[in-house]
Amino acid sequence: MRIPLQLIVPSHTLKTVDSYALIDSGADISCIDYDFVKKQHLPVSKLEEPICSRNADGSVNKKGDIRYSCTVNAER
Repeated sequence: MRIPLQLIVPSHTLKTVDSYALIDSGADISCIDYDFVKKQHLPVSKLEEPICSRNADGSVNKKGDIRYSCTVNAER
């Protein structure tokens, strides 16, 4: 299920980005596409330890481990 939302970057600028969220009730964590983060110039922090990224079938994701985090707030 896709729902419209507005991402709000917690900074002094309060930048907003209109987008959509894909609901995955089986996901263990919340994720955001790294290419989207780069395109929107959202701030990232490097993780101390990477997180192994796996697909729904258990195979390793071809884009590799998750190495960064991005903190944003979402409003609908």
